[in-house]
Amino acid sequence: MEKVSDKLKNSKEEEMGNTVVDVITRDITLTGKLDDTQRDRLLEIANKCPVHKTLESHPRMLTRLNA
Repeated sequence: MEKVSDKLKNSKEEEMGNTVVDVITRDITLTGKLDDTQRDRLLEIANKCPVHKTLESHPRMLTRLNA
């Protein structure tokens, strides 16, 4: 593998019942000679990233202003 890059896009989409949800689209580009097994394994690893797992769990965001 020579290079890995990713691109995230956040959009709002309407679901049934007029509910608007945030959708994050992640595009991962792998550059270099990799077979399908290697590519699949790298995607599996990317999906185990702590940030990915947190976002998939639909966290609640709490914001506090500290003096």
